[in-house]
Amino acid sequence: TERMRIDSSGRLLIGSSSHVDNGGIEAHLQVLGTGTDDTSIILSRYSNDGSSPFLVFSKSRNGSIGGNTVLQDGDRIGRIKFFGNDGTDGSTPAAEIDVEVDGTPGSNDMPGRIVFKTTADGASSTTERMRINSDGTVAIGPNTDGHALLTLSQSASAHLNALAIQQGNTGSSSSDGLFIGIDSNADAFIFHKESRNIEFGTANTERMRIDSSG
Repeated sequence: TERMRIDSSGRLLIGSSSHVDNGGIEAHLQVLGTGTDDTSIILSRYSNDGSSPFLVFSKSRNGSIGGNTVLQDGDRIGRIKFFGNDGTDGSTPAAEIDVEVDGTPGSNDMPGRIVFKTTADGASSTTERMRINSDGTVAIGPNTDGHALLTLSQSASAHLNALAIQQGNTGSSSSDGLFIGIDSNADAFIFHKESRNIEFGTANTERMRIDSSG
């Protein structure tokens, strides 16, 4: 039984005699199958140390293999993209993770950011939902920089414009937990939606509380 072939275009096909493309990409290494084992890739390292296997993405602006030309701010270094078949083809993405240059690179200096994207229901392309910038700031929602943690929604709904802190005893709906945010009138709020206290303290000692009765 045929297990592998190199076709006339130089593609290495494992598990199939014909290639596929997703999103217009006809990869030169394709692992094709119908089950878990024949569609999985394992990287295992056996060594008596703390090191692991590597999956490496590399990018240069040089047009020759092995050439060294510095990247520019905003260049994408690597992308992982997930496609689902929509009944017509397998070229519609559901999500992606991008790594991009986030600043001006120099010798032994490569500032980077990670961008997470998902495709909304009814859409056919991905939209940025979260990014981690080179300075460690995190932006959640439409991209905005300059905050340690930013949650931003295009909706005026108060619970969507809030940082929600929830755990197993509170539940996970919009009426559970502690919410810190901005309402539809752009007023700021701190709401504890449980029948419990809000406690304030310094030096690891409680100094003031608002109990559940107000």
